[in-house]
Amino acid sequence: MSQERLRAARKLIAAGRYDVAADILRQMGDDPTAQVWLEKLATLSPRRPKRRINWRPLLLVAALVMLVAAVVIGLLLFTQAVQQTAEQLQAEQEQELFRVGHNRLTNALLYYCEPRINYGAETCLDWADSLLGDGFTGPGPYYDVVHDCLAAFDLLTTPEAYTPFGDCLVAAGVPLP
Repeated sequence: MSQERLRAARKLIAAGRYDVAADILRQMGDDPTAQVWLEKLATLSPRRPKRRINWRPLLLVAALVMLVAAVVIGLLLFTQAVQQTAEQLQAEQEQELFRVGHNRLTNALLYYCEPRINYGAETCLDWADSLLGDGFTGPGPYYDVVHDCLAAFDLLTTPEAYTPFGDCLVAAGVPLP
């Protein structure tokens, strides 16, 4: 068996495959011939120096990946901030439009209410707030109905013009003061 291994090692040495031949000879343990051949192989085949890794390209790629990641994260955060700002601005504009519309509807209800009851403006204002809401927390239960009636009779310039407006409110089920 050891002769077969020695022949195989000799063929590998002749082919210049010193490392494989040395592996076979090491497996033969304390065989004196194998030990002599291993010593000769050590002089024939100089140990290759370890291959040095060139870190520069790897570091450049890593830095580039980190830079791209930082830019992407920055863009995502910027986009999110812009979107939140746009949503906040839209909500503020809608709130402002609601307040302006609320004031217009409140005025129409006050002009309708005051000549019809003798309790004064405070009672009419309470009635308008109960229908429309307070103008800051959102629309009240009859906001849309009052809005639609006012839109149907947009030019309320005289007290007589408020009669069809009042009829529309009554027809829609709005409680009168």
